[in-house]
Amino acid sequence: MSASQNANDQLSSLLQLPHELFEIISEHLGHAGISWLRLTCKNLQDRTHHRFRKRFSHWETDLSTNSLQKLVDAASHEEFGSAIQDLTIVTVTYDHAYLKNFIDKDKRHAPNRYYQPAYLQGGLSVTNLTPEQLAQAKWEYNIFTQRAAEQPSGDALERQLEGTGASRNASTTDPEEDEKAWLALTMLTIALSQLGRLRTLSLEAAVYKMAAIRLPAYKCTEWPQMWKKGSSIFSAIMTTIAESRIRVERLNVYGGPWGCSVSAFLVDDLVNTLRDQGLKHAFGGLKALTLCVSLLTRRHDNPYAYQAPTEKDYKGLTNFLSLCPDLEELDIHVYQLSTGIHDSERMFTEVSDNIKLPRLIRCTLRGMELREDDLMTFLRNCPKIQIFEMREISLKRGDWRQIFDYCSSIENTIGKVTLGRLSDHRLLSFSLEEIVDSFTVEGEELKKGIVYQNAPPGVDPERIQANIDYGPPEMVPLRLRFDGITGEALT
Repeated sequence: MSASQNANDQLSSLLQLPHELFEIISEHLGHAGISWLRLTCKNLQDRTHHRFRKRFSHWETDLSTNSLQKLVDAASHEEFGSAIQDLTIVTVTYDHAYLKNFIDKDKRHAPNRYYQPAYLQGGLSVTNLTPEQLAQAKWEYNIFTQRAAEQPSGDALERQLEGTGASRNASTTDPEEDEKAWLALTMLTIALSQLGRLRTLSLEAAVYKMAAIRLPAYKCTEWPQMWKKGSSIFSAIMTTIAESRIRVERLNVYGGPWGCSVSAFLVDDLVNTLRDQGLKHAFGGLKALTLCVSLLTRRHDNPYAYQAPTEKDYKGLTNFLSLCPDLEELDIHVYQLSTGIHDSERMFTEVSDNIKLPRLIRCTLRGMELREDDLMTFLRNCPKIQIFEMREISLKRGDWRQIFDYCSSIENTIGKVTLGRLSDHRLLSFSLEEIVDSFTVEGEELKKGIVYQNAPPGVDPERIQANIDYGPPEMVPLRLRFDGITGEALT
């Protein structure tokens, strides 16, 4: 029997399978298998159409021309464009300084002595590197340089947003970079205009020090530049959202395991500038918001230096929340970039005095310093909260007792409370046996009240850090910190 005859028989057998059995087989093929199967005949193309369409439901892109072109093509497709429901835009940094470090070491030492990064052999320490492995590192370094060149720089994006880029001003110092930034903004606006509506829009950060291994933002060698680029891309995306007139149901802005944040000062500027140009339209029906903000703004001339908080910092979060009065889920993380100044209680005072969220069901507050009266006002302004979570919260004025009594009262709708690393000068403990990082109580147990005590002085942290879970290297607790060269957890 010929190979073609055998293939035809297998195809015929596949077509004759009952629908239920065919669906089970299709479920285990994956996207690549479904794509190949669709090419065999019209019948199988029709039978796998719904599964193939699902692959478009979540789309991820960075701001390189190649990645954005794929998004534009998918969004403009007559049949599959409407399938895109969730879009993730990634702020990408290719940290080739990591590889360059080992290449430079090779130049400084004897020809037969090389140093090996952990990823090349899976170890956790620097060892001798063979010539073949060194060649691999140099090859990856060249690839990284090329990929980095595909991403528009943060400075070029800012020039475009300010109207001083190459396409508008021929006197720019870097016309190639400005043209790349202009193209990225244009393509993203076109794609969002074609999509019209999104279930979820997410902004994430990614650092690559080696091929195909994604790292969180704080792993970047030049992490202040990473945060600066993250803010520039946030500005770019908010501008394209306003121009495209897209509507978004759920918005996730940085934070999470990949880290990064945006300046509350920048948030305030963007809301004031773009509110009536399209942001109010885009977020008027927003149901869920995750927003990671920093109070300190980096100086324009020096990304390693900070400016003290101003009124714009304190009002940025309030102004953004005013765009989305119908929120049902809210997760706010105040991200501390410097140990010198942490004045988030003033920012939360603005929120509690000016924001009412009558439909809010789920709320998470992280990394803040608060006042008892402000937190009580906020809870009363959100009378339908059912799930309430507080992590890394330091109470600067007042007492936790009234807050916990309110949460456990039968007169409100709160049915589940999660508390993690709370402080009022000393860390709170919710267990008599041991100090736990997270405590959850719900249902009837919650209505019996929340029992707590101050932890013994010996187990107090030096300070409740706003970014206990992730952050720039010097701000991450030792138990979560990793050495940027060897990959070893510090102890």
